[in-house]
Amino acid sequence: MKSSPFHSPARRGLLALVLLCICPGLAHATRDLLVSNPATKAILRFDRITGAAKGAFIVEGVSGLINPQQMEVGPDGNLYVADSDASTVKRYSLIDGAFLGNFTAVGSLSNPIALKFFDDGVQGLKLFVLGGSSQRQLKRYSAADGTLEATVVNSNSIQLGFARDFLFMADGSNDYLIIGTNNKGVRFNYLTGAVSTYVINPTGSTTILYVPRNILYGPDGNLWITSSAGNKITRFDPATGVKIDDILSGAPFANGPFQMQFEGTDLLVANGFSNNILRFPMTAGVP
Repeated sequence: MKSSPFHSPARRGLLALVLLCICPGLAHATRDLLVSNPATKAILRFDRITGAAKGAFIVEGVSGLINPQQMEVGPDGNLYVADSDASTVKRYSLIDGAFLGNFTAVGSLSNPIALKFFDDGVQGLKLFVLGGSSQRQLKRYSAADGTLEATVVNSNSIQLGFARDFLFMADGSNDYLIIGTNNKGVRFNYLTGAVSTYVINPTGSTTILYVPRNILYGPDGNLWITSSAGNKITRFDPATGVKIDDILSGAPFANGPFQMQFEGTDLLVANGFSNNILRFPMTAGVP
């Protein structure tokens, strides 16, 4: 599928662009794309239509930002950033990037790498954060004030040994799916923490998934997962976990797709160590 480069930073040697975060609803930000860049310890801002650079939205070192990973716009309209090396989730104003404080207590989670706000209909709206480092954990925080409520998946769970991202299943099962675990996707029950028999790529085959980093529901209702070392995006049946196809593979992913985001009729993909974002026009829900 033909793609178009969205942005290519001039500075060499940067790590991969880690997260795309489109910010609708604000007059000044309706055309903005925010990108976290761990190498520069900053969050950068680009025109989401043209890809033109608009400078740093949050500059290096401000508020102690060290290693920004996933970001999400919270229910209060502010920007929440998982700062891995600071071991906290930081909160910023989407109006001007002003630091609003550490939302979670520093050290309450080791090296957070992914976060999601979610209301499961049982506990109400909560913030879930996936930790990295040698002890992977999934923890639940109050969405109102960042108070730690529970460790949802214990740090000793071998299924989280290489976890990188997660999502909540859309089938009403109160299950969530964590990917990256030895090239697999493992499903847990939200209420009990029990591991389901449902596993994506149960053998850990690197020809199916190879260092998966990001998982989303696609516009077709299927699960889309990036393989950053496999240079592809693969679709899976959410009901069975069975692979459907490699919807995008090979060139232009010479250095691996890391994160992706659907934006209107386009798919935007942060293209690994190539340090650019690619735009794929979509037809009938596929690129």
